[in-house]
Amino acid sequence: PVIIGLKCWRTALRLRAMGLLNSILRSDPIEYVHPGLEDRINHANAAVEAPYRAMASTYAQMKSLMQSTDAEWNTYSKPLAQSCSDLRGELIKLAHKSPQCLDAQERVLPFLFKKRSNSVKKE
Repeated sequence: PVIIGLKCWRTALRLRAMGLLNSILRSDPIEYVHPGLEDRINHANAAVEAPYRAMASTYAQMKSLMQSTDAEWNTYSKPLAQSCSDLRGELIKLAHKSPQCLDAQERVLPFLFKKRSNSVKKE
């Protein structure tokens, strides 16, 4: 059944009350009020149905992908976060030891090499 506006039904009921619609209402009141309406509605439904089904299918695929992406994120994000935290900790330790390494390269190692070379010369 086709749904038409309230105004159209009121008009149809008024015409029927006046006795003008008795023969027409027996066949189809919609065709009297809006000739060809049912055909236009069927044509519009046919034109919209395939794109709507494609859109619904795409939505279902996107929803499935989102669920699998969320599951993968929940699986791999914790180990990744732990690895990042560990790496950051190591970089911080390295940054704190960097001045000590620089001091060892520029001051302590040359001093030790000189000291060793002096002890080798004495022998």
